[in-house]
Amino acid sequence: MRKMSRPSLWLFVWCLTLSSACVADPPSDQFACDPGACPPHQTCVAGRCRLADATVDGAVDGGDDADAGDAHVDGISDVLMDGALDGTDTSMDTCVPSAEVCDGSDNDCDPSTADGAEDPALGEDCGDPALCSAGTFSCVDGALRCDPAPIPAERCNGVDDDCDTRVDEEIDDPRVGVECCGGETVCTAGAIRCDVPPLSSSIEVCDAADNDCDGTIDEGACDCDMYRRDGSTYTICTNNTEWGPAATLCEAQGYSLVTIDDADEQVFLSDAIDETGRERRFFIGIRRFEGELIWRSGAPVSFTSWRDGEPATGNDCGVMDRLRDGLWEMHRCGNNVGHICETNAAPWSPPTL
Repeated sequence: MRKMSRPSLWLFVWCLTLSSACVADPPSDQFACDPGACPPHQTCVAGRCRLADATVDGAVDGGDDADAGDAHVDGISDVLMDGALDGTDTSMDTCVPSAEVCDGSDNDCDPSTADGAEDPALGEDCGDPALCSAGTFSCVDGALRCDPAPIPAERCNGVDDDCDTRVDEEIDDPRVGVECCGGETVCTAGAIRCDVPPLSSSIEVCDAADNDCDGTIDEGACDCDMYRRDGSTYTICTNNTEWGPAATLCEAQGYSLVTIDDADEQVFLSDAIDETGRERRFFIGIRRFEGELIWRSGAPVSFTSWRDGEPATGNDCGVMDRLRDGLWEMHRCGNNVGHICETNAAPWSPPTL
């Protein structure tokens, strides 16, 4: 609000409180005006600045409601006096509500609302994840601030988790230091492995177990050729054995005479026999018992690969005939041929988070 000088202000208030003639015909030229040159709330009429308020004009110009005019004039005088003398403009103290953004101001005209409560950036992601500085925005002292997330612990994964330019150092990983096969787990090249001490009793033997905790079953420990597929481990044995003793040999080592579940497994075993260079007949786990075909493992017979005319009656034990095409035939259980063992035992695996 534009302010009057103190002499002008006192004279103006004095005029308002005395009579309408004083306002209509001021004693000096200090209220003389050109159009558009009057203070706020006044208008230029006949070369003089006059109050624009109809009620004040009415009271000052001699309207009927003198009491109301006086009261209104007194009120205007007080406002003009207080505002002019203490430097405040009471006519401008209106708050227009808006979204409460983070700027240190009471945007929504409600002092109880937290600064920035409606700021769209509040809680949004910020920082650079590659530098471990990723976090979210918060409002602090009227400005948005990026608060980084807690720095992650260093894990055994070949990654600089805590962003100190080193990889897998001072590892805080519960998978490390776990007992395994007479040793304990360690972190090597970003992977958990079992560190078995030298001369440990954890020597790999042919028993369908991962004795040395290296993630592989019976490697180098069995007398037969070994093959692996989809979680199964097979031994292809060429020593001549009857079906019954062959089944016993497999089971003594934690295996069973092989159960062939589908055509893919049939092809895999045929190819594995070819790799051994020992094309011959091998007992498999199927046999006839009390007139019914069963697998030694107890699995249901859902897949077969019989040669035409098989399974022939009079013979009760199944053979994969790799001397020809690998199809199945029924042989006498007392014949001496090779045999194939299988286990689905899982090898040792490192602990998980």
